[in-house]
Amino acid sequence: MSIARHKSPETKEKATSGRNSQADLIKALARNVVETSYDRLPGEVVKSAKLGFLDTVGVLVAGSKSAGCEAVIELVKEWGGAGESTVLIHGGKVPAQNAAMVNSIMARALDFDYVALKGMHLGASSIPTALAIAEKRGGVSGRELLAAIVAGEDLAMRIHMATSYAGFDPTGVSMVFGTAAIAGKLLGLTEEQMLDALGIAFNQAGGSFQSNIDGSLAVRVIQGLISKNGIEAALLARKGITGVSHVLQGTWGFFRLFSKYEPDLDSVVAGLGQEYRVDRVWFKRFPSCGATLSATDATLKLVEEHDIQPEQVREVVVKMYGAATYNLVGKPFEIRRNPEVDGQFSISYTIANAIVRRDSRIEHFFASAVKDERIVELASRVHATIDGEVKEMGGMHGSVIVEVLLEDGSKHRKFVKFPKGFPDDPLNEEELRQKFADCMAAAPVTLPDGAQDKIVSLVDRLEEVDNIVDIVPLLVIR
Repeated sequence: MSIARHKSPETKEKATSGRNSQADLIKALARNVVETSYDRLPGEVVKSAKLGFLDTVGVLVAGSKSAGCEAVIELVKEWGGAGESTVLIHGGKVPAQNAAMVNSIMARALDFDYVALKGMHLGASSIPTALAIAEKRGGVSGRELLAAIVAGEDLAMRIHMATSYAGFDPTGVSMVFGTAAIAGKLLGLTEEQMLDALGIAFNQAGGSFQSNIDGSLAVRVIQGLISKNGIEAALLARKGITGVSHVLQGTWGFFRLFSKYEPDLDSVVAGLGQEYRVDRVWFKRFPSCGATLSATDATLKLVEEHDIQPEQVREVVVKMYGAATYNLVGKPFEIRRNPEVDGQFSISYTIANAIVRRDSRIEHFFASAVKDERIVELASRVHATIDGEVKEMGGMHGSVIVEVLLEDGSKHRKFVKFPKGFPDDPLNEEELRQKFADCMAAAPVTLPDGAQDKIVSLVDRLEEVDNIVDIVPLLVIR
C-alpha cells in the first residue's frame, strides 16, 4: 500500500495528525538496547558476532591504504582535539568520533565487509565505533563489546528491514541508529538518554546510492560519517541534549520520510529481546558490491565447467531481476576518477575480471588492475539487461542469468539466485578464517610480528577478554 505522502498536503496532514499520540516503536527499541546483556545472547549469535569482528579487522587492514583513506586521516589529524582513540594501522590518537570515522572508511574501502539484505553495511561501522568508545572509556570487556554490537546492529536491522527505500543508501539512513545505540550503550546511557541519542541520530540520517552509481569515494566516506554521527549523537544525549521522541512513526518521522511503502510495524518489534535480526547478515566471498556477486559466482562456475578462455568470448549477456540492481551496477563499464569504485560497482567489470583472471580477489580491484586493457575490452562486450525470465525462475533482487556466447556459436548459461555467502548458503567458519588470512596476505601493510595469530586468538576468546583495547597495539604498524 502506498503511504500518505503521495496524497495532497492537506490530506497528508489529516492522515498523520494523530500519530504523535501513539507510543513510538523507537521507545521499545531503545529500552531493548539498554537492557541487552551478554548473558541474553544465544550462542550462535555470539559466534556470528565474533566472526564478524574478525572479518571486519581483516578487511580494514587490507583496505587501510585504499583511495581516500590517508587523505581523511590527514584531515582528522589537522582537526586535532583530545587524543582519545587510535587511528588504526596508521597510528596516532584523535577524538573518538574522528577515529571511528577514519577506521570505518578503511573497513568499507574494499566493499568486502559484511552486509545485510538491501545493501546496509554493518560491521564496517559497528566494530570501529565500539573500539573507539572502548578506548575513550579506558577499557571495555569483550562481553560488554559483544552485547553492544549485537544490540545496536539488531536495532538498525529492525528499522532497515521494515523500510522500502527509493534510492536512499540504507547504510547512511538506517545504520546511523546502530552506531548511536552501540556508542550509547558503551557510554552507559539511561533509557531516556538512549532515546535522545536515537532521536538526534535520526536528524543525521542520509545517503544516496547516487554515490555508488557515480563511482565516488563518498561511498566509503558515508560509512565513516555514520560512525562519527552516531558517537556524537550519544555524546550529545549524555550532556542532556534532547532528541526527537517520535522517531519512526511521527508526522515527519523516519518511515514517512524514508520508506516508499507503509512498513510492517509489527515486524519491527517482533521477538524483540529474544530474536536477533543479525541472522540475515551475510559475509562476502568476493570484494565487490553485493549486487555483482551472483554474476561473479555464475561466471566463475561457467569458466570452470567449460574451461572458457577470454579469446573465445564473443559476448556476455547478463539478465538482471529489476531496476534497483541494474541502476546500481548494470550500466556499461567506464573508468572515471576512482577506478577502485568503478570496478567494485560494475557487473560488466566483475564478469570480465572473472573470465580473464578466473577468480575475484582484492588485488583485482586495485586501480592498476581495473585499468588492465584486457579487462576493459572484454567488459565492453558484457551487456546487462532487465529481464523477466529471472523472476520467472524464482529470482529476487541480486539474482542473475549469465549467458556467455562463444565465437564458435555455442552458448553457456547459468542462473544464480543468490551467491555463496548469502544467509541461505553461508560461508562456514573455515572459509571466513581463510578470508581473514587472504586479507592479511593482500594488505598493503605489515602488522607487528605475531600480530595476526594474536588477533585470531583474542577474537576466538572474545567473551573472556577483560579489555578489548588490548587488540589496538596489534593493529598499528611500527
